[in-house]
Formats: sequence, structure tokens, C-alpha cells
Amino acid sequence: YLVSGVADAALAQKSLKVPERYEGLPVVGFTEDALAKATKLEELWLPGSIESLPDNLFRNCNALTRLMLEHTGGLCTVTEHTFDGADQIVIHVPEAVYALYRDGEGCATNSWYQYLDRIVTY
Repeated sequence: YLVSGVADAALAQKSLKVPERYEGLPVVGFTEDALAKATKLEELWLPGSIESLPDNLFRNCNALTRLMLEHTGGLCTVTEHTFDGADQIVIHVPEAVYALYRDGEGCATNSWYQYLDRIVTY
């Protein structure tokens, strides 16, 4: 399942946690601009089932400062434009997988290399 938007009731929330499953299907990603209307969102938790974060996902998310990734095995992929318009986001990852984000630092094959200065552990 791909998240394509945020329900009206959730738009006023400051913190959201994306479920690992929706209607029995795994939640694996988002469509571009899926969070564009979530302008009040300050914290977002993503389950380990998320495989990728597309271009412009966080466009208009000016209040979002904490992205909490719950990935404990592998990494989800990002693009060079995933965080466009959201320079204030700090990406929190489990300490056990922090080295995976740093692996290949400066290497273009690591899709996280351009965001390494934003990644911290929890």
C-alpha cells in the first residue's frame, strides 16, 4: 500500500505514526506530495515496512522537525529531492542501524549520503 494523503482529521495533528499495515496490506511507501497538506505536522514516525520516500514528500511540511525511522534491518531509499522544502527536518534512526546510513559516506550509491548531516540516533 502507498500512502497518498492524510485524512482530514489527522491534518491538525502535530505527531503522526504511519501504521505498518493498512486494511491488511503492508504500507511500503508514499506517493509524491502525499504529505503536502500536513502543514502542522512536527513529528512523523515511519515503520520499517516503508521501502522508499519519493521526491517532494515533505513539501509544505514547514513545521516538521523530527522524522523518526523505525527501520531495524535495511534502509528505505530516498531521492535527492525527498526533503526539498524541508531543510529543518532532523532524521532519527535506531542506534543499531546508524552505521548503515553512514556506510559509503560520500558515495553516490548510498542514497542517504547527502542527508548525513541531518541523521542522529535515538
